[in-house]
Amino acid sequence: MHTTTYRPLLLAALLGLASFATAQDESPLLAEHIRAVREQYRVETWPQGRLRDGLTLGTLALPGWEGEALRARSGWLTRGFRAPSESAATFVVEARVGASAQEAHEVLVTWLAGMSSTRPAPDTRGHGRPVGDAGYIGFSGAARGAVSWVAFVRGNVAVRVTSRDPRRTPELDVIGLAQRLDQTVLARTALAPGASLPRPAIVEFSAPESAAGPAPIPLDVRVVGSDAQDVHRHWIVAGTGQGYVEQAETGAWRFHPTGPGRVDLTQEATGATGTFTSGTIRIEVADD
Repeated sequence: MHTTTYRPLLLAALLGLASFATAQDESPLLAEHIRAVREQYRVETWPQGRLRDGLTLGTLALPGWEGEALRARSGWLTRGFRAPSESAATFVVEARVGASAQEAHEVLVTWLAGMSSTRPAPDTRGHGRPVGDAGYIGFSGAARGAVSWVAFVRGNVAVRVTSRDPRRTPELDVIGLAQRLDQTVLARTALAPGASLPRPAIVEFSAPESAAGPAPIPLDVRVVGSDAQDVHRHWIVAGTGQGYVEQAETGAWRFHPTGPGRVDLTQEATGATGTFTSGTIRIEVADD
């Protein structure tokens, strides 16, 4: 089987620039590496399990662990978990809910491509503890025998569980945690053949087309959907103007301009099951 070796620092830099690039956006070196990883792990043989409506990572309860706040950025979900006596997370769970099994497979390929070792990661099934439709284990180089991470796909959901410090917690059962996450995904509602993945919908997102700073600019925002009551919002401010978005105690959203110019304001709305949608509006902010 053909494999390609790259200097780890160069590869890490490339993957940092394109953590989930589409094929047309990849650099030639990164595209070749991704192709080699697909070949090395025989991605075409991975089972394509049934699609499910997502993963409720933000409200997931794991006995013995306290969950931190969910971070959701452009469909990427991240949440740390810590022991009740600790102030920092012991492990981190990352997830992405795709519209298809192929999308989830590409996420797993990206994670595998980020390994600095040229040796393939062991399959969880070969290790005697299967996880997902396809799952792989990363062992720690600093703590012999300790598991650093486990990454897997189950249908259209990709999940990675990573120990923050295998040297400090070599006994952490990362595989067992991954199996628990896998069971959580399996317990979610399976989609009927041909059904679309349910997502929150932004039915109202507007603001005055022009305003003078620094007075707060009211935003009309309304999201609907089966999980809209637990929506997680992320705001992106682009353009020549500057500012930030804040929610008042009344629940109203406002844009606070801190610099004049054109503001392209994007709202990302992530639902409780990890699916998301986004919308963008433009505001021209003048000097006061």
